[in-house]
Amino acid sequence: TNVGKGIDAHNGQNLIIKNCNVRGFGRNGIYAVNEGGLKVVKNISIVDNNISSDSSFLIDGATSFAIQSGSTEPNSNIGYVDIVRNKIDGNIVSNINNFGIFIKNPLSGTVSGAINISDSVLIDSASDGTSVSSVIKIDSNLVHYRGIIISKNIIQQSVNAGNIILLAS
Repeated sequence: TNVGKGIDAHNGQNLIIKNCNVRGFGRNGIYAVNEGGLKVVKNISIVDNNISSDSSFLIDGATSFAIQSGSTEPNSNIGYVDIVRNKIDGNIVSNINNFGIFIKNPLSGTVSGAINISDSVLIDSASDGTSVSSVIKIDSNLVHYRGIIISKNIIQQSVNAGNIILLAS
């Protein structure tokens, strides 16, 4: 249980986050992102985790992500994503507050590798009126992905929100 982030990784290669339970977080359940050009996260596997948000941990005005990957420098020329493989597989995400899975690239940098989101269960069971923006959102900005595979996921929603949103410029 964490008001900020449950699992926080913003520098590392061949990163595996597996078989973890994350309950209650204000900003991020699992946070595996690049923070500028010097902190590189690549070859990420987020597999078989159980992530459940709790709106009582939300920070006022903050956006909450169950799983966030990519870049936190979307408008910076030094922020880049060099993802050779980004695998998000077999996770259970429940009580989604704003976003279930969110992956974002910056406005400049190198072309990213493949993203594979599969065999996960994403449940928006928030009955407290929390606003769900989207269950899966991938925003490539100007740095495009070589491939995106979203397959065999189960999405259950209690409110009207975007199931899967892909944004490309």
